Amino acid sequence: MRLTRSGYPDIPGTSVVFVSANQLTSSFSLAGAAAGQYTVVVRNPDGQTGTPLTNGFTVSNAAPTVTAISPVAAYSGVPVQIDSITGTNFLSGATVQLHRGTSTITASNVTVVSPTRISCTADLLGAATGQWNVTVSNPDLQSGTGTNLFTIQPALPPTISSITPNSGNRGWNVSITNLAGANFQQGATVQLRRGAATITATNVTVVSSSQITCTFDLSGAATGLWDVRVINPDAQAGTATGIFTVYSPAPAISGITPNTYVRGWPVQISALTGSNFQPGATVELRRSGSTTITATNVTVVSASLITCTFDLSAVPTGSWNTQAWDVRVTNTDTQFSTATGIFTVTNYVPTISQIVPNSARRYETFTATVTGTGFQPGVTAVQLRRSGTTISGSSITVVSPTQLTCTFTIPYNAPVNTDYTVRVTNPGSRSGTSDSLFSVTAAPAPAITGITPASGARGWPVTITNLAGSGFAPGATVQLQRSGSTSITGTGVTVVSPSQITCTFNLAGVTAGTWNVYVRNTDGQSATASGIFTVTNAAPVVTGINPTEGRHGTTVSPVIVSGSSFQPGARVSLYRGATSLYTAPAGTVTADQITTSFAVGSGVTPGLADVRVTNPDGQYFTLPNAYTILT
Repeated sequence: MRLTRSGYPDIPGTSVVFVSANQLTSSFSLAGAAAGQYTVVVRNPDGQTGTPLTNGFTVSNAAPTVTAISPVAAYSGVPVQIDSITGTNFLSGATVQLHRGTSTITASNVTVVSPTRISCTADLLGAATGQWNVTVSNPDLQSGTGTNLFTIQPALPPTISSITPNSGNRGWNVSITNLAGANFQQGATVQLRRGAATITATNVTVVSSSQITCTFDLSGAATGLWDVRVINPDAQAGTATGIFTVYSPAPAISGITPNTYVRGWPVQISALTGSNFQPGATVELRRSGSTTITATNVTVVSASLITCTFDLSAVPTGSWNTQAWDVRVTNTDTQFSTATGIFTVTNYVPTISQIVPNSARRYETFTATVTGTGFQPGVTAVQLRRSGTTISGSSITVVSPTQLTCTFTIPYNAPVNTDYTVRVTNPGSRSGTSDSLFSVTAAPAPAITGITPASGARGWPVTITNLAGSGFAPGATVQLQRSGSTSITGTGVTVVSPSQITCTFNLAGVTAGTWNVYVRNTDGQSATASGIFTVTNAAPVVTGINPTEGRHGTTVSPVIVSGSSFQPGARVSLYRGATSLYTAPAGTVTADQITTSFAVGSGVTPGLADVRVTNPDGQYFTLPNAYTILT
């Protein structure tokens, strides 16, 4: 007879006794046998094996027992390392708990060292004092308890033995890397105390019952010795008298970057270095006889580094080249340090190294970028210069000490040459002049490509909206020219752009026909476009009269005659056949309308009359039966 289980050795029966054909008795030794279900197999002496009884027998683990614990006691409020819980039948994965009444403390870091020993950690923070039971629970839910095996004793007050570092500078945070002592509890608070003043630490970490790390903010802290106090969550406290010192040494300055800059500009100080700088410190530039310059945007980055900005526009102009200024740092406790002459303000005459563009044509207007050194805000003049010629820039913008922009317009009569220098004048009349950097070139001759409108009626002014071409310069003159005729000079000439001119021609009394268009720039260069403009001389056309009737012997006014191609001086007459009945007085004439009056004599026979308009050149038009003479 035996017990079998897949993957495990068989367990043979001993002292097997045949009771009957359907009953046997046997003994099994289960020492070391794995827990679980086993199959029962019976084999007769003749070798025949009966049908196995599958999972017919179960081997169970014995319940654990707890007999002792070491240590047997610990103080409330701190974790305790249990080196040894002894007993029997401990299984891997077992849990450990301390019990007292309804209170339970579950251990952590449980290690089943052997079936007879367990180690673990118990956190006794807030635990009640007195005797506690110890329970071990195996994964198969069987458990064993040792009654009153462990004692929690009242917590001891914290004690402080030292602090590292043991000092800090007023105004700054100090990180405490080791507040050493004993009986520190998780959740403890830490303070610096001096009289009625208290500084409560932040970032408190209770590393162990004997070490705390934390941070103190010493802003505004009084200098001198301070007590250090630790208060546990159970309100027990410990104080170490006078073991921490707050210092407030005067600042010291070792350097400044940059250490020089151009007068008139703000300068960003990227590194004012030294020691013992306090948050809220002020920074100044000082010089005997000059107004103190107080820095703005002051940032005390650390006890050894300050950044700030100085506005050097307050430094007076003059003929000097350099000035040495002192730098002063004043802490909030009024202690200060002055570094003599470590910052230099420069006022050299400006230098010019480049102008872009470096050439331009006569008449041209352009924006130039000038580079160099020593340019100051408020530059009073930028000039292009050569012997006898000065071209002044306008709209000057000083971008930086090394760059400015301005606008130049090259006059029509500027000498064509490559030897123009550039002069920049700073406030205080300090000027610098470059070598020859700029060239003036000749403007292109004008060219004419078209005119709009391309014709106009003789006798009337015509407005030219687009005389098109290229190379037109400001101040250009425009004419209509025709052989044997007096030139017609344009009025109201506007050079809209190098490719467009607008103007007006008065065509009164001019000869009809084609005319040449002539443009002359102020530099004497000119262009002629032959026969592109036509003066027309069409006969008048009459389309109507208002009123269309009037009595003889009376005056009718106004009389308005409508039509086209009327010329200045045109006259209106009434005809009947080839006979002139009446000629109206000269009136107001436009190209398409004449305004006059009729005073037909009483001797004129009533009836229909033709209306005739005659231009001064003799051309006329007759509108038949357009007007009725009434009695």
